[in-house]
Amino acid sequence: SRTFKLLADRPDALAAMFYAPDLRSVTTAVRAMADAAGLRMGGDLAERIARAAGLDTRLAQSEVTKLALYLDASPASPRSADASALEAIGARTEEDGFGALVNA
Repeated sequence: SRTFKLLADRPDALAAMFYAPDLRSVTTAVRAMADAAGLRMGGDLAERIARAAGLDTRLAQSEVTKLALYLDASPASPRSADASALEAIGARTEEDGFGALVNA
């Protein structure tokens, strides 16, 4: 990019390039996080977590951690995760509880 070219020759500058992750790689990462936390998780649920986290692996990790805590899962005592468990721990979005407040 033009900005990179302007900064590249400066001794006091650092320029780096990052690529946004794709859904498939984040889904794979979520499944690996789940395995490490002692959760058995299908690809559809892992993809749902990846999408809900906006492909942010740090946010996905916190969701996996909450899910493992909710299900009392550990590597020594693995548990199966399903959509109902994810819905139980997930924060509701859209207009679930704030519509009346906004209208007031």
